[in-house]
Amino acid sequence: MIFTDLLVTGLLALSHGLEPDHISGARMMKTRRKVAIFAAFHSLGFLLIAIPIAIALSLASYVRPSLEAASYIVGIAFGMILLMSVILGKELEIEPKGAGIVQGALVVTPSKILAIIFAMDTGSVLYGVFIVAWFSAITWISIFLMGWINVYIPKSADRYVNLAVSILTIAYFTFLLVDPLTV
Repeated sequence: MIFTDLLVTGLLALSHGLEPDHISGARMMKTRRKVAIFAAFHSLGFLLIAIPIAIALSLASYVRPSLEAASYIVGIAFGMILLMSVILGKELEIEPKGAGIVQGALVVTPSKILAIIFAMDTGSVLYGVFIVAWFSAITWISIFLMGWINVYIPKSADRYVNLAVSILTIAYFTFLLVDPLTV
């Protein structure tokens, strides 16, 4: 049972780390150290907000759409920042600690919701907290690995990769924002 929970949560976290806003964030970090800090603060931001999000999701239905819409707009903003760097022809770098906390705490994605629901469904507060912590740890690893892969993308391809990643990020969160069936 525990192995299955860890496996499912771990796979969910790995997929979470590969979401477009994390790739956009990692693309704007210039060193592996900054990607590691960004990923750590993203995971910390999620840990700090996971319980309040769980409470907010259980509130009346009029609170949830506003929370989700605001979080998708933050995701779109990360894509827009990367797109602006492509358009302006300048490498923009975001501060990893603040950006990580903002993404971790404010961007609500389906994988985060599933992790919170899974943790709430364990029937144990301690075990639920452990599941959320495990999700955060594996997310950190996933985002860090994505940043590590960025190092191997040739500098000559940066502009095209950033353009593709920024458009994908904007499209992903715009879809979540306008699709009434998400989350």
